[in-house]
Amino acid sequence: VEDTAAGTFAENADAEALAAEWKEGHIVGLILAAVVFGLYYRTLYPSIPGGDSPELIVAACELGVAHPPGYPTFTMLGWLFTFLPLGTIAHRVNLLSACCGVGA
Repeated sequence: VEDTAAGTFAENADAEALAAEWKEGHIVGLILAAVVFGLYYRTLYPSIPGGDSPELIVAACELGVAHPPGYPTFTMLGWLFTFLPLGTIAHRVNLLSACCGVGA
């Protein structure tokens, strides 16, 4: 019986150490993500940039289809971002790009 109790105690101690290490790693990751998001937000394009961005912004705003392949996930998320109460619509959709960059 003692061997089982000692084994359980050792397993619990190992599990607690792993949980603490996991928590510490996630805290560092969240801090790093916040710093990266701050940098992206600071350099975020405030209006309509060149390239394909205007087409994607309009598609997100109207729930339309951009040129093939259409980027349906970006369009739907961009449409949700257009409801945020800050900046222009272009700024809001560009903010989605920054969030996707941080999430990657």
